[in-house]
Amino acid sequence: MGFQSVTDAEGRWNHAFLPEWGLENIQIFVGEANDNQGHYGINLEKFVSFHEPRAAYNLTLPRVIHPTALKARWCGFDYQYEFEADGRLRPWSKAVPRTVGFDAEKVSWLAPFGIGQKADFFVEVTSKQTGWEISANELTWHRNQRDYSEEILAHRHGKWSSTLLISFPNPGDGIVRSDKFWPYCSMKMPHRAPLAGYHGKLALIQTNEDLGAAHTIKRLELPENCGYFLRVRTKLGVDGEVISAHYVKMLRPKVRPSGFGATFFFNPTENDTNLEYSSNNLLWPRPEGESTFRRPPVPFGLDVDEH
Repeated sequence: MGFQSVTDAEGRWNHAFLPEWGLENIQIFVGEANDNQGHYGINLEKFVSFHEPRAAYNLTLPRVIHPTALKARWCGFDYQYEFEADGRLRPWSKAVPRTVGFDAEKVSWLAPFGIGQKADFFVEVTSKQTGWEISANELTWHRNQRDYSEEILAHRHGKWSSTLLISFPNPGDGIVRSDKFWPYCSMKMPHRAPLAGYHGKLALIQTNEDLGAAHTIKRLELPENCGYFLRVRTKLGVDGEVISAHYVKMLRPKVRPSGFGATFFFNPTENDTNLEYSSNNLLWPRPEGESTFRRPPVPFGLDVDEH
């Protein structure tokens, strides 16, 4: 179905959708003679429910205010696998720790998962399998091939509930979930980190169970469809006030049964809460504005063309 309409003076637009249509996407064209603000593709199918016959959605397109160079990298680890120098994924040859530290300034996990040296926070993933599901045809095929035991099949096709516990050892450091998140925009979180509200511990719970008819609404509550601000290396005064700190944003964290990954943005300037990324990555020398991310393949992958 296709149609065209314009917003009113306050940016509001209304349209009555037939129930059988659903609501999959909207193309927004900004009416300014500027090539950089030509058109935004908004895919709503993944983020909102079209099971509701009457609903209202507020779409926000954040302004460009003051983008700045940041240290940015996707960082993930898996308790089961390691990457060799040739880029291949292999099982760990030795036991690895369950608690993994993260160096915010280097934007890297501590050994053996990265090159970090100082742990600004720690994470630990625990998982519980609640069942498994596979089609009858696929199960028959695997049984005929005798390639996997049912125990392995149950693990590969399992339904899981995974919990990530993140904790900060330094007083004043912490994490807070962003009160705004725009899944349809390149810039998914507010421009600046808040000054208050940080917690020294937080549990993120991820499930891959079928959420039924409300699936698209419930997905908005999962960590991978949220953003978080972090405050690290905080120095407190005698009265407990924050004298100085560094600010980080963690975008769309993915908690998996055997690992965790997210895109991190670190502002190296002390006390600067600005996390509006200019695509100039301070981790590598490169021309101003170049936005290429360098990272090895990861077990559960993530697109990083967003900030």
